[in-house]
Amino acid sequence: MAWGVPFSIGLPASDAGGTTTVLTVLTPPSIGDTIVVAVAYSNTLVSVSSLVDDAGNAYTLKEARLVNGRASAQYAAPCLSVPATVTLTMSSSTGDHMIAAVAASGGSVTMDSHTNGNGTSGTPSTTKTVVLGTTLSLANATRPVVTEDLVAPSGWTNLFRTKHASANLWIYMDYALNLAPGSETWAPTGTSAAWTACDVAYSPASVGGMEDLLPCIGAG
Repeated sequence: MAWGVPFSIGLPASDAGGTTTVLTVLTPPSIGDTIVVAVAYSNTLVSVSSLVDDAGNAYTLKEARLVNGRASAQYAAPCLSVPATVTLTMSSSTGDHMIAAVAASGGSVTMDSHTNGNGTSGTPSTTKTVVLGTTLSLANATRPVVTEDLVAPSGWTNLFRTKHASANLWIYMDYALNLAPGSETWAPTGTSAAWTACDVAYSPASVGGMEDLLPCIGAG
């Protein structure tokens, strides 16, 4: 079964100074979909205490990058019951955090491959090399800047470019389906502040993790 096009299930949500942030589901996923949640936070001395939804779906950490005082992470869950909210709880209120969530049909939480990396001020990432692109690939990044400036490669589609409600923290999320063999590159256009990113390729349900997609997002 092929992957469907991923879609936002609710507006990305920012913390309001506490430990908890709640994303309200506006476009519910269907039972059998895969839910993927991107998490960004600006202080690596804290950690994610829990990520849950009110329907009881079980989220598993797929990939994370914690460096330079900030973090990007990606969690996934099979949708066994349709949620109305997704709640992120951090270990401390220090720093800022955000969540965004998408869903897609036709797949599973089984990974083909995953990677993470960080880029320095204004430098492009290393490349993402695709072997057999028969998967859904999702990348999310955290960037502590005032204005949006991280550019996805050609052929990728943006899902989120959202700034924190009160802090200089952005969460980015992009996807690609069935990429042809080759390589892709992400590049910040700005020249201030480093960034982090993580990238996960998810298998179609009918394949169960045997397709090949090797992502590489890293420091430039």
